[in-house]
Amino acid sequence: MDLGLFYIHEHAYAQAAAVFERAARLNSTSSFIPLGLALSRFLAGRHEESAMVLRKLLSRQPDFAPAQLFLSFTLSTEGKLEDAEKVARQGLNYPHPSPYLYYLDASVLVKMQSQQFKRIFEELSIAQREIPSCSLCYFTASKAHQAQGDFSAAITDLEIATEMDPSFPEAWYRLASLYHRVGRSADASRAQDRFQSLKADKEGRETQMLRDSFLQTMNAAQSSQ
Repeated sequence: MDLGLFYIHEHAYAQAAAVFERAARLNSTSSFIPLGLALSRFLAGRHEESAMVLRKLLSRQPDFAPAQLFLSFTLSTEGKLEDAEKVARQGLNYPHPSPYLYYLDASVLVKMQSQQFKRIFEELSIAQREIPSCSLCYFTASKAHQAQGDFSAAITDLEIATEMDPSFPEAWYRLASLYHRVGRSADASRAQDRFQSLKADKEGRETQMLRDSFLQTMNAAQSSQ
């Protein structure tokens, strides 16, 4: 576990996967070793293999919240939105679901162009209370408000998101577009300049957030042993 987590922290994902693969052969009962294997495979770009590990883990331990969250995220990344939402919804029916799962379910619903806005905003509200400085929660809320035609609320959401995370390029891009749409040309120009000055991170904000969440979970599990 220590070596695998070290490699993940160092972004050496292929090495991490090799370590967790060996660990899984030595310990077939651990929940966190396959989680580490799934995470390292996903970050190495082996998404389908990651999903296979997670499905196997959930078949053995269906209420394991980190695996529910990660499988839903993996499926969402692969564009399998209906499957991702199904996994997320099942996870939310268990006691004490991860607050990140509330965010992820709302995000998937928005990507599916769902009209379940009451549910989306309720889930985002829970996530915002539980996840520190969740700029992605406000980013997703902005998309939902825009889908409702509420551009003022959509802009406010993005302003909060960029205040929380000033280096969030996608939020600045959408904010520039919305400012332009409502005739705030000077603000749109400034937001566009800010977007142009930023370089999109290779992993993306959602992957970064969930990656850090899984690492915290696994570090906590390791510390308790």
